[in-house]
Amino acid sequence: MDSSLLKTMLESQERAYKAAMEIVVKQMNDQIKKLEGKVSDLTVSLEFTQREVDELKTEIKEQTKSSHEKMKQLEERINYQEDYSRKKNVRISGVEERDGSETWEQSVKTVTSLLQDKLQLEGLELERAHRVGVRRDAKPRTIVARFSRYCDREAAMRNARKLKGTNIFLDDDLCPASQAIKNAQMPQLKQAKAQGKVAFFRRTKLIIRERYNVGAAAGRGQQPTGVTDKGTAASVRGQQTVGDAGAVGGVERGARGSAQSGSATDRGVVDVQVAGTWSDGKEEGFPSLPTPHSGVSRLLSHSASGASPQRKQDKITLRSSTSLLDPQRELSYIFQDHLNTGTKLLPVSRGYYFIPGGKGQRLPLPLCISGQHKSVFHDLFCSIANSPLQSLTFLYPSLYLSVGDLVCLGDCVRRSKHLTRLKLPNLKSIESYMPILLAMGGSNAIQTLRIDSNTVSVWDKAFQLAVTSLRHNSTLRTLSLAHWTFDLQVGVRNSV
Repeated sequence: MDSSLLKTMLESQERAYKAAMEIVVKQMNDQIKKLEGKVSDLTVSLEFTQREVDELKTEIKEQTKSSHEKMKQLEERINYQEDYSRKKNVRISGVEERDGSETWEQSVKTVTSLLQDKLQLEGLELERAHRVGVRRDAKPRTIVARFSRYCDREAAMRNARKLKGTNIFLDDDLCPASQAIKNAQMPQLKQAKAQGKVAFFRRTKLIIRERYNVGAAAGRGQQPTGVTDKGTAASVRGQQTVGDAGAVGGVERGARGSAQSGSATDRGVVDVQVAGTWSDGKEEGFPSLPTPHSGVSRLLSHSASGASPQRKQDKITLRSSTSLLDPQRELSYIFQDHLNTGTKLLPVSRGYYFIPGGKGQRLPLPLCISGQHKSVFHDLFCSIANSPLQSLTFLYPSLYLSVGDLVCLGDCVRRSKHLTRLKLPNLKSIESYMPILLAMGGSNAIQTLRIDSNTVSVWDKAFQLAVTSLRHNSTLRTLSLAHWTFDLQVGVRNSV
């Protein structure tokens, strides 16, 4: 075979093979491009799906968080409502139980006997009393007693100290959640008591205070609140009687507490509550007042070195079940009417005050009469005078009322024809309540005045000033100051 022919055949086959390979490569490239397109489409789809999944996850998390918050709020509301429904209840443990099944009528008789024999409280009404739980051994079950009136329940709790040493205990009736909160704080309570501090529960709130060292105070030449000039403790608990001379008589251990205070109907009750925390306000327009000195009343504590008075502010909510305020609304206010005078104030006629010493400077109070009283309580207090309101209760224990507030309230109480019960928050000393106590002298309707306070100062004849005013009142029957209950005798007109 000729070499040229062989070469021609090889070249022809090479061209044919190359053409076939180009076709195959082209087909493969087309397939790859198609696959790349599909992969790209899948990538876009996956990215879109991932975005949707992420959005759904975020939405689910937000909804879950919102649901948890709502559930928590609902639980808190349910717990609050349950605790509120139990406010008239008392849990009594350690009372001997009869053999066999004890009926609720028998439990009522047992509790009534306990109130009369152990606590010396007469006339307290019970709605119902029954044992709770299953009796498994000789240990008596707890009794849950429900009083007809909240004031009766409070009287029983105030006198529970008389059960000391009897292994009988009175406690708040709380819902399981609140009881768990209280139980969790028991180690702190025991630790505080072991350290010699004053520790107790106010519902679920644990209160821990330093115990005042009377001996140390006396060594420094100071006189503690609740101690007389002779050094005798004046914080005795029990019922006391205003005698013929209007002075405080001896303590009677057979105290009836506030059982005679009567009951306020559901109609005509205004509750004043505070929500939020204190925050420092701005200092505006304070008068120049002397530096506070030792042993004087301070409406707000501040430095005795001449520091400027402070103005406080807070957000409050007024809620009413009468026509005084719309019962369907909750009105929120910001008030800045907390002027700390920083010195001792003594009452004179028409609620005016003067500063002892110097030229007897007067402060033009009450501001509500001159139209300058700007506190949110002004409208509420003034509406009391011409309303059918029968009971006014300040629920928040440490609500601060300025001097103007107290004078305004005292004047409105004096003019009210229907208000029979008044419960005030805890203030520093009895001098701070002078506007109210003076108003009692001219009140035509008030029968029960209760002031929740841990101590009552007896310095500078504050008690005598109070009794001087109260002895002119013909309707006031029960006065409760710092857990002391005074039965005021009608017809006493002698001077202190």
